[in-house]
Amino acid sequence: MDLSTVVRLAEFWAIKSAMVLPSRVFLLAVSALLTLPLA
Repeated sequence: MDLSTVVRLAEFWAIKSAMVLPSRVFLLAVSALLTLPLA
């Protein structure tokens, strides 16, 4: 594996995690808000 392939993979995973993490936090916040009135 040469360096450019490693850099491309790193960029791909950085973008992927940057997109996934905020949506997970958003979903957690929404579910917390929805369960608060029921608790």
